[in-house]
Amino acid sequence: LLKNAVQSDELVQMETLVRGGKSWRGELVNQRKDGSQYIARTVVSPVLGPKGNVLGFVGLQDDTTEANALQDQLTDQRDFMAVLMETIPVPLFYKDADSRFLGFNLAYEKAFGVNRNDFIGKRVLDLHYLPEADRRAYQAEDEQVIRDASTVQREVSMPYADGEMHATLYWVRGFRRHDGQPGGLIGTFVDISDQARAQEQLRRARDAADAASRARLQEHKSALFTEKHADYLALGIEEWRKSSAEHAKLNKKAVLFVMVDDTKNCDQVGAYLEKIAPELEGKVLVIHTKSNGEISEAASGKAKEELEVLRKASNEIDSWDSPYRAIVSVLMLKEGWDVRNVTTIVGLRAYASKSNILPEQTLGRGLRRMYFGSDAAEHVSVLGTKAFMEFVESIKTEGVEFERKPMGKDQKRAQSLVVEVDAGNADKDLDALDIALPKLSRRFNREYKDLADLDPTTFKHTAIPLKPFTPEQTREIVFKTMLDDEIHHTVHLDGLGPADHRSVIAFFARQILKELRLVGGYDLLYPKVRHFVRDVLFEDAPVDLDDPQVLRNLAEPDASKIVFDRFKAAINALTVRDSGSSRIEDTIRLREMRPFRTENRDYLPATKSIFNKVVPEAVGGGFELKFAKFLDAAPDVAAFAKNYLAVGFKLDYVKANGELSNYVPDFLIKTADGKVWVVETKGREELDLPQKMARLRQWCEEATAALKDTGGPIYRFVYVDQGGFERYPPTSFAALVAGFTEYQA
Repeated sequence: LLKNAVQSDELVQMETLVRGGKSWRGELVNQRKDGSQYIARTVVSPVLGPKGNVLGFVGLQDDTTEANALQDQLTDQRDFMAVLMETIPVPLFYKDADSRFLGFNLAYEKAFGVNRNDFIGKRVLDLHYLPEADRRAYQAEDEQVIRDASTVQREVSMPYADGEMHATLYWVRGFRRHDGQPGGLIGTFVDISDQARAQEQLRRARDAADAASRARLQEHKSALFTEKHADYLALGIEEWRKSSAEHAKLNKKAVLFVMVDDTKNCDQVGAYLEKIAPELEGKVLVIHTKSNGEISEAASGKAKEELEVLRKASNEIDSWDSPYRAIVSVLMLKEGWDVRNVTTIVGLRAYASKSNILPEQTLGRGLRRMYFGSDAAEHVSVLGTKAFMEFVESIKTEGVEFERKPMGKDQKRAQSLVVEVDAGNADKDLDALDIALPKLSRRFNREYKDLADLDPTTFKHTAIPLKPFTPEQTREIVFKTMLDDEIHHTVHLDGLGPADHRSVIAFFARQILKELRLVGGYDLLYPKVRHFVRDVLFEDAPVDLDDPQVLRNLAEPDASKIVFDRFKAAINALTVRDSGSSRIEDTIRLREMRPFRTENRDYLPATKSIFNKVVPEAVGGGFELKFAKFLDAAPDVAAFAKNYLAVGFKLDYVKANGELSNYVPDFLIKTADGKVWVVETKGREELDLPQKMARLRQWCEEATAALKDTGGPIYRFVYVDQGGFERYPPTSFAALVAGFTEYQA
């Protein structure tokens, strides 16, 4: 048992104890017959004679090499996950099945100013930095997510440790243990405040009064400031009323902002607005400001307590809980005022360069985006005196463009469209028009454990020749990313020393991981990329990777593309896995879709749709609108709907190049016989169409089978190409199904 044991302190201790009549337990390093070493869990006890003398020994030994290796792997994995959690720069948290916190990362502690040790074992109800109503809502949501192992994604405003409300994207997902029981959840917040502010300046359209409108505006001769600018104030009210009606449909408040020439006229304009607009009575917030845009105590003459109330009111004006609908001030408030809902700006003052107020500072609050997660254009109407508009025009030098549009009672603005459930239409039976779809779990996922199995020698590849370059051409070698063609880094060779290929190979490895959205695996991928480039890529392989000619060739687009394409295809083949089945996670119902805004374009107010409008894709060439009209008139169609992104029905699938993606079908139809059809319409075929249709057929089969025992509907699909539809227009949906059979087999 012990003759091959490697000499160690443990062995000496064991011999001492056993020879002294005592048992010993521990681990020893032993040797096999082939000379290899292994770790053995060992128990040795003495056999004692009648007089207590040691007659012999009894021992038991168990080879624990594999168990220790597994434990080391688990320890390494645990340590890696701990480092990964701490390295990720966004707040992460995770909870157990009882919705109690198990841990946070460092980014979470910094964002919310908390210490993880103070919250481990507690629930969200104990997070006192959140409002009580929010805590209760999050707790109920946590319990449901854990119970159903579901996912929640949405935009929320969160109070961070800096005292500001931050716009964030919030994700939380429940998970199950190996036995299928709820295990807990993992969640994160991504702060999008900076991105949102950047998008606001790029995406929000600005309307300015056109020449005809301005010609009708006059500054009347009067000592009263309000009488002098009565035309501008009246027009501002009209524009504000239009925007109020538009945004109220989506439960958003529109705010009117009037900038006057000095503080003494603020109160006069505020009272005048309430007089000419009954809906503003008691709803105008008058703020006296200093020249730098901060609230002025001296000018207002208000006590400190009143000033705090004023500041609070200005920051809460976006909310429906605030009574105010309009603000009158000398300047836009600066960074302390976080208001997004200004839709109309009336400027009744001029600006001199000595004021040191930048145009974007003055109008900035009116240009804040009201709706996140939407590409629909948003409008803010800007009008005012000639001097003010000349100032506004100067913003063009800052890269801002304006659209001139007529304003006033008789002018209709091209409002963005609001798509919502047509609940106010008494002629529609919403129960009959609703369509239910089972939300199935993902079928395809990535498994990262197989990267070690990559064999570059098996890649389908024809070796390429090494191109010759002059010494001058190899002195500066530029490497660019594949997706956006941006310069990643430059290798400078001065001839004073050997080149170093390591940064180049690292560039390829990291870019491959980034494009495939793989977390980890760099240590495995780096030697594979080096092997492929050195021994496979070129005709003259193997090549010297530190040769400037080789490095310069690697910067060529064709060589770079080969490296990226071959590895992406091979990694996709190794890591993309089909689970083989799906389970029902939830049910998608059309009547639960939240309203959303989209660009103003032709639409169909369909009678057979649960939504108020069928708005086609902007790039569809009108085919979707034509198809929607057919469905609305088809005698055997009971209900149909455009499958908007807001519906939430999408399918994961594997693209032709092996990458994972999501696919959103075009239409959902319920026929008179109760079947539910998913329809894809296309003006022209695309590369991934066969893969999409195969996945759609698979989903229909799984959805039908999953609901069979509960009496659920039969789900089917059909692909409709524009050419065939226009050449052979069907008269019913049954005729369409009979005539369009591509991808059915």
